[in-house]
Amino acid sequence: MPCWILAMWHPPDDPDPLYNAGPPQLWDYSILGPYPYRGSYHVVQPFCKKTRVNGKTVIEPAPAELGRSILEFTASLVRIHRFDSFKKRRQVMKDLEEKRTREEEKQIADRLQDASPAWQDAISYSGQVNKHSVVQQRIEQIERNHRSAMRFRKERPKGLSVGA
Repeated sequence: MPCWILAMWHPPDDPDPLYNAGPPQLWDYSILGPYPYRGSYHVVQPFCKKTRVNGKTVIEPAPAELGRSILEFTASLVRIHRFDSFKKRRQVMKDLEEKRTREEEKQIADRLQDASPAWQDAISYSGQVNKHSVVQQRIEQIERNHRSAMRFRKERPKGLSVGA
């Protein structure tokens, strides 16, 4: 991916263990290549545009000409936060990840809400068999049973009748 990057030079004996190449006697040439006697550059910030399209991350190169103000601002941030602890950096990354997750969850919730019907209960249409909610159907069944019991009581005499 062609893009601009901001890199920082570090000497081979840098005090930061992340960038310290160690002594040349311990350098593994077969894996790491030649020892960086003059130091080496490490990527600080790539300048590219990351967007999400249909749930996928799309990376596009930055504009051909970056403004001097953007580069100076980024370089000043690097100088300010160069000696931040790993714990602080990890907390910032964790906070950014949580924010991204919350935004994705909100988008999913919004999509689900948009996709759900406006009415949550069943709507009555003429000729529809199941036109009420389950609770309403149960209430109607109890009322029918009660009316039937009242009719039966009116039709039958009280007590036991013999030979009738």
